Amino acid sequence: MKTSIQDNVLSTLKMIYTQPAKYKLFKSAASGWVENISQILAPYVINHNYLDKDFLKLLKNGNVSRIQDSLVDYNIMYLCALLLNRGTTIVFNHIEKKCPFITDIYNDLYDESTVLSHFNLYWSPAGSSGAGKHVDMHDVIVIQISGKKHWKVENDNITLHAGDMLLVRKNVLHDPITDVDEDSLHLTVGMVSDSQQKIIFDYPLLLSEEKASSTYHFFKNMNLISRKGFSFLEFPYDVEISNEEDSINISHENKSLLLKSTIFNYLFTKTSLNYLLEVNEKSDQNHLTNVILSFYKEGIPVKLLSD
Repeated sequence: MKTSIQDNVLSTLKMIYTQPAKYKLFKSAASGWVENISQILAPYVINHNYLDKDFLKLLKNGNVSRIQDSLVDYNIMYLCALLLNRGTTIVFNHIEKKCPFITDIYNDLYDESTVLSHFNLYWSPAGSSGAGKHVDMHDVIVIQISGKKHWKVENDNITLHAGDMLLVRKNVLHDPITDVDEDSLHLTVGMVSDSQQKIIFDYPLLLSEEKASSTYHFFKNMNLISRKGFSFLEFPYDVEISNEEDSINISHENKSLLLKSTIFNYLFTKTSLNYLLEVNEKSDQNHLTNVILSFYKEGIPVKLLSD
C-alpha cells in the first residue's frame, strides 16, 4: 500500500511527464513533500554498512571519476564531507535499488505508464560545476531538494529552489551549476518510455530508524558549513569531553580526538553541561571545518546549530 507521500510524488511525476514542452520549470511543484524526501533518502545514501562504492560517481568540471580504493575504508560521512570540501559533486546512482520508498515509485511508474525510470541523487558543493554541458539520451525530471541550482537549458537561465521541479527532454543541451551560497541536493528521475522490459531486482531491505536522524542532520551540517552559518556544535549524551594536561579529549565509544587547549580555546568560547560548544566568532573557518572533518573521520557524531 502506497503512502500519501508516494502518491503525491507519483502523481506529480506523471503530470509533469505529460507536458509537451522541450523543457519547463514547475515552481514549488514538490514543496509539499520535498523535505520528507530528504529525510527518507538520507539513511539509504549516508550509511557505511549499506553503501556499495560502485553506486557512487564523482563529478567535477565535467570530469567523471570513481572512489579511489585508498578512500574506501573511511566512514561514509567523512568521505562525503572530504569530497564536498574538495569541490566534488557526489552522485548516488540507482536509488530505486536501495530505498524501498523509491522502489515502489519505480514499480508503479512502469506498471501504470510503462516508464522505465532510474533515480540518482546529486550532492554538489557551493559554487561548483559537476556534470558540465551535456545532453541526456532520455527525458529527465529534476527535483530540487535543498539549496539552489542554476541551469542553463539551451538559451534560458533557470534557477531551481527547494521544491521546484524541472523537465528536460532528451537531447536538450543543459548545464547545471550550484549557487555560491550553499550546497545543493537534487534528485533526477530518468524517464525511458520506449517499452523496454522492466528490470527486476531484489526488493531492498527497510533500514531501522536508528540512524535516520543522524544521517539527515549530516546533510544539514554540510549545508551550514558551506554557508558558514553555524554558531554551535552539539554532541549527543554519550560523547565525553574531558580536560587533559594542556589538551581537551573528545571521545565517543572507542574513538577519540585530542585537541590542544590553545586550539580548543581559539575555536570555542564556552562549553555547557549539555555538550554544547559555542563557536568563537573570530575562529578561522577553514581551521574549524578541518576540526569538524576530524570528528567525522574518528566517528564522533556532532550536530551543527545556527543562532
